[in-house]
Amino acid sequence: MALKEEIQVSTAYLVHAGIKALLAYLFVQENTFLGLVTGNIEEGARMKLERVQLNDYFPIGAYGSDSANRLDLPAIAVERASKYFEQRFLQDDVLIVGDSVNDILCAKHYGARCMAVNTGKTPWSELADLKPEFLFKDLSDTQAVIAAIYADAIKTGLSAP
Repeated sequence: MALKEEIQVSTAYLVHAGIKALLAYLFVQENTFLGLVTGNIEEGARMKLERVQLNDYFPIGAYGSDSANRLDLPAIAVERASKYFEQRFLQDDVLIVGDSVNDILCAKHYGARCMAVNTGKTPWSELADLKPEFLFKDLSDTQAVIAAIYADAIKTGLSAP
């Protein structure tokens, strides 16, 4: 399998600042449920995540192998999350974090909140023009990112972790 071999020898893989600390924090919160939405096929996404030891944080997801239309993926992920976590999720419960125009567009199409992160190839101005609820240079300020994630819970008087 060419992809598996390429992933193993590639020197281009990196985990951006703050990601491991943020995922480790979110993963153990009782009121937080993690899933993955990506245009990659599932097998490829899982191999890439495994390469950087992030696979275990995402028990469910939706992938390019589920639909060629990225806009379909949030609904698929939420349906899987509802079954996996045995809990109903509303659109307002969902926050999609991504670094591309497509990530913001799929969040908006689904009716989810969006946190854009300027760690990919998309210029800051293009991300900002799409008006995500949150926009960060990166995730290195873990406390600020956590505060943004739980901002709606805090505003409505619910307890945030």
